[in-house]
Amino acid sequence: MLRCFISEGQIYEGPCRVPKAWRNISGLDKATDEYLISLGWLPFIDVKPAYDKDTQYITGSRVITADAVTMNNVVNDYTEEEMTAKIAAAKIARKNVIRAEAKALTATLSPVEFTPNVDIEVYMKPDVGDVVAVSDAAEASVDEAETLAEIRAVVPVWPDVEVDKAAYDTKLAKITGASVDMKDSVFYNKTPAQLNTYIDANWGTLASSKATFKKLVLEVRNVVLRQGWE
Repeated sequence: MLRCFISEGQIYEGPCRVPKAWRNISGLDKATDEYLISLGWLPFIDVKPAYDKDTQYITGSRVITADAVTMNNVVNDYTEEEMTAKIAAAKIARKNVIRAEAKALTATLSPVEFTPNVDIEVYMKPDVGDVVAVSDAAEASVDEAETLAEIRAVVPVWPDVEVDKAAYDTKLAKITGASVDMKDSVFYNKTPAQLNTYIDANWGTLASSKATFKKLVLEVRNVVLRQGWE
């Protein structure tokens, strides 16, 4: 229990806990209520009334009686001007939090190097623009809010930034395999003139044409399987 030390009708110490030793008295914290009151250490009573912290505040004064010091608490309403200022400040603070969350989230969306011209966007993280759009929408909701409770209720639903790593790794393996297949292909790194020479040399007869065409079909099929386009 908190107490106040009263002398000549004035509060000299407290509200605080009774000290273990005081003046020439030891073990004061173990003393009875009656003894403490006789010394001037009166109980401090502070019972807060129910109030709306958004729109109200409490003021109080201490009332000293023979056996206690009691807070006389009064509930006050903020004025219209004060509420306007509180709401404006709360909007600024909430939007700052939203912007900080968006900034931290976009920092995780650093560009990742992918093989060019390969359709694997489904495995990529969301675009920074998606995060900005959510942030802008949340800030707009804050601007539209009319009460502190409505401002606190604005919680952005950020896009999922987790990459499906297993799917990405599978896709990347297929891309890597396809790249190896193409590099091993007889057609890799040949100029158009060299390809014409190869075709003339290997498609001269029906048998050679079939063999070369079969080789081409198998290479294309291998790329398709690796890419998962089947």
